[in-house]
Amino acid sequence: ELGGKSERQAYFWLLEFFSRNHANIAFEPIVAFGIHTTFPHSVPTDTRKGRLPALIDLGARWRNYCSDLTECYIPGNCKPELAAYEEVKNIFYDIIDNSPDFRNTKDVNEFAKSCFRKRKLPELPHSLGHGVGLQVHEYPNFRRIKPMRLLPGMVLAIEPAAYGLDGGNGKFGVRYERTVLVGKKGFREL
Repeated sequence: ELGGKSERQAYFWLLEFFSRNHANIAFEPIVAFGIHTTFPHSVPTDTRKGRLPALIDLGARWRNYCSDLTECYIPGNCKPELAAYEEVKNIFYDIIDNSPDFRNTKDVNEFAKSCFRKRKLPELPHSLGHGVGLQVHEYPNFRRIKPMRLLPGMVLAIEPAAYGLDGGNGKFGVRYERTVLVGKKGFREL
């Protein structure tokens, strides 16, 4: 669907898609192509997709509750971008697999930092995650200095990412974000 669309056209297409399907957005979608993927909160421009990587961050609101999801679309000719995307995706699933060991946000952050170091990826310029509920950014905040307890029933967005990497088409960024439920036996992807 992105084909020859510009970031701005893709942005409005998403808004129209939500409207056509009687759905509500949880926040303004982020649509970034090419070098604009290096900016975590890029603003849509007239840059066209072509054969460039794309990053789309969006969320829906259902019965007043929010979701948060980021997906990257990477053409097959973008090998470094595909490799980096697989790395951040693997970090997400490493976090899920090890989540029974996490008691608070510091535990998750420390584990994620070790995953980034092991893969030689740059540190995150934003929080690894946040609570999701009636607002898209809620308690707990993973960026706070003081660790926050993780309790069963909490809903979180976990978003490992890497920005400012060198690819075949210049600088780029990738992010893999999914919403998870904290349970007694760890995190479960929703």
